[in-house]
Amino acid sequence: MSNNKHVSLSGPGLFTRAMFNQIKPSNYVLMDAKLVFKTSLEPLAKASKGVIKHFDLDGWDWASYSELIKRKLIDPESQDSSRINSSLILVGNFTEADPDRADSVISQLISFMYNNVFLYHFGRVKTFLWMQSPVWQHLFAQPGHLDRKKISVIRELTCDARVIAASEMADPGEGRRKRAGSERLQLDNESDIVHLMRRDFSPPVVPLSRISLRVRPLELSLNLHLSKSVNPLVFAFSR
Repeated sequence: MSNNKHVSLSGPGLFTRAMFNQIKPSNYVLMDAKLVFKTSLEPLAKASKGVIKHFDLDGWDWASYSELIKRKLIDPESQDSSRINSSLILVGNFTEADPDRADSVISQLISFMYNNVFLYHFGRVKTFLWMQSPVWQHLFAQPGHLDRKKISVIRELTCDARVIAASEMADPGEGRRKRAGSERLQLDNESDIVHLMRRDFSPPVVPLSRISLRVRPLELSLNLHLSKSVNPLVFAFSR
């Protein structure tokens, strides 16, 4: 990534394209319950020459992940927890209109990490999550802060986490915190956060080369295309 900390965003499928070009996975499974994004993702899947696969599975339903294993749509390796799993990456878009629902799902994911179950049975699985305010504040709020909850403590005990990108849109919880006399949440890596801006920008898909398709890249990504994002943040977790 360049030193420019402002990145332009526009349109469905952009993040899928960016992940494909950056990570170059050998198998890229997209979960989209009603195939809402089929029109946007079909050209990407075709250009990827079979690497990107789009399924009508519901990312909010835990049973869908069992289907991934049962139907052999993914075949991750169990690896030692002393290092990051090189065969699996989980990407989730939880910019849900109902923050309580998103909070619940993300809390469950943290619980899975803590107990080494679900996809975290395979080891330290790197996880990227898009989420809105105030859900992300709950994960990072320090002791005494208005947004600190039980999940804040569990997250601290369970995994390393950091904010890597944020939209330019205002924090909807800012007014509530000011009224309560609580200060703005400060992050340790403020200067490293990439600021995302909406623009008419759509880079082309770069298909994998013949050589890289033969050599197993050992990277797999699950991208959960769910509701439209309003104020997204993306996180990187490593247990």
